[in-house]
Amino acid sequence: MTKWNAITLYDNDERTYYRETLSWRNGIQHLIEVLREFGDDETYKQSKLLDKEYRRVKKLTKKEMERLLSLTDNCYLDYKLH
Repeated sequence: MTKWNAITLYDNDERTYYRETLSWRNGIQHLIEVLREFGDDETYKQSKLLDKEYRRVKKLTKKEMERLLSLTDNCYLDYKLH
């Protein structure tokens, strides 16, 4: 069995139920898209910073994922790393 590093993203809105499990790379890319699409000016700035920092990462480790995720306030999606 191969080890798959995954992130599960959860919607913070109680009226809708959204849950998706993605690879770490796809999860970060999806989070960037969500922040850009649904956010305000501050959230858009966070998405730009997250995108810039993500592009600089050579090897995506758990520590690096936690650092990247800490760059946003995650007001739209909660997450769980696997």
